[in-house]
Amino acid sequence: MLCQGAPGSVFLNIAIFCISSGLSLLAVLLTTENMQPELRTVFSIVAVMFGTAGAVLIILWGRAFLEVGRLVKKIKERSPT
Repeated sequence: MLCQGAPGSVFLNIAIFCISSGLSLLAVLLTTENMQPELRTVFSIVAVMFGTAGAVLIILWGRAFLEVGRLVKKIKERSPT
C-alpha cells in the first residue's frame, strides 16, 4: 500500500470537490426564484448525488487514513531500535 501510494489523498480531493459542488448547487436552488420545475429537479438530483458521493469518499478517505496509520505502526514495531 505504501509503495504504490495511498489513495486517501485522491479520495479527499474528490470528496472536497463533490461536497463543494453539491453545496453550490444547493445555494443556487435556495436563492433562485424563477426556475423551471424540470431544471429545479435536475439541480436537486445532481446536488444530492454530489453530496452522497462526497460523503462516501470522506468515509473511504478515513478508512485509508487509518489503514496507513496501522501499517506504519506495524512497521515501526518490527524495526529494532
